[in-house]
Amino acid sequence: MNEREVPRRGLALALLPHAGPQFWQRVLDHWGDPLAVLSASASNLKAIGLRSPGQEAVRAWQNQDLSHPFLQRIEQAGRVCEDLQVTLLAWTDPRYPAALRQIHTPPVALFVRGNVECLGSRQLAVVGSRRATRDGLSNARQFARAVVGHRLAITSGLALGIDGAAHEGALDGDGTTIAVLGTGIDTLYPAHHKDLAERIVAGGGAIVAELPPGSPPRAGHFPRRNRIISGLAQGVLVVEASLASGSLITARLALEQGRDVLAIPGSIHNPQARGCHRLIRDGACLVETVDDILAELNTWTPALSFGDPVPQAETGTAGLMLEAPQGTAGQVWLQLGLDARDTDDLVAQTGLDAGSLLQALLELELEGHIEAVPGGYRRVPASSIARAEPFIDCSETRCPIRP
Repeated sequence: MNEREVPRRGLALALLPHAGPQFWQRVLDHWGDPLAVLSASASNLKAIGLRSPGQEAVRAWQNQDLSHPFLQRIEQAGRVCEDLQVTLLAWTDPRYPAALRQIHTPPVALFVRGNVECLGSRQLAVVGSRRATRDGLSNARQFARAVVGHRLAITSGLALGIDGAAHEGALDGDGTTIAVLGTGIDTLYPAHHKDLAERIVAGGGAIVAELPPGSPPRAGHFPRRNRIISGLAQGVLVVEASLASGSLITARLALEQGRDVLAIPGSIHNPQARGCHRLIRDGACLVETVDDILAELNTWTPALSFGDPVPQAETGTAGLMLEAPQGTAGQVWLQLGLDARDTDDLVAQTGLDAGSLLQALLELELEGHIEAVPGGYRRVPASSIARAEPFIDCSETRCPIRP
């Protein structure tokens, strides 16, 4: 494999036509490795739900048909990444954020400008209205500035209003902030925040996009972005939000992902506070001080690794972090998913001889990474803890937020 092969394969995943988050979730459930799509047969691609344009793109990739528009788009996107000094984190990259691996419909590739390492840091997402009040903007800025002093990064969406104020506050506090885009990495929206984006990168933070270069701002892109914002973070703080705000979507996604949900109350006369009030009624942590945030994030932590700069881990059956398998064992582990794979299939996929394969399988099983099941071997399913409701102490003051 040459040096360009891995990034080109990641670009192929990101650019594959008609391959949205639900498709990739099916791939992960079935094969465990998104790269399997690029070597799959036409019948397997059809069976897993890839539409004809996507199948044609895979055939072009397999044949290395450089005249096909799909491969031309890959080359063009590669040039954009090189010009902007963008790092592509494909699913198999050990620097891919461990937190995102655990969510439903994780992105199979991320375009990153800036400090890749910060994506593995402990993060608080701060979201809210684009049409925020003066008090809301002040709260977002002041809370973000205070939170970064406790070694938490601030994650938001670079939008007008609360998002921008949160990024500004983190920078004011000499902290790290991460902006997740609903566009391509080369298309900042709003353009007004171009200088802010450059400050984020210069300050040791990162600009992150799931969509390939050239993707414009569209309504359907922002819910996809929101699941990444909440997925990267340990908790989501909603500063101001109307009842129709997209921030409530982020809060719901956070709940589904097992993240803490927090909200700042506001005036009963402020329509931008009603979404926060609803979240609080439904069980979100009411935030008045930074201590409220820190206490909430420390009372219940998902079975994920937050704080290690380059996560290379998976969650075992007890919700404990296991060191990611390396070497031959790691090669075998990447070929396994939640469906059983027999040894003949694994020999064909890995190129290992039977003895080496069985030794690797034994090592993985002893370390708790995989289990023997009828039909072969599979990865140990994620702990039920990781899928549980985040608020588990309903006997006292809190109850689960209703979806």
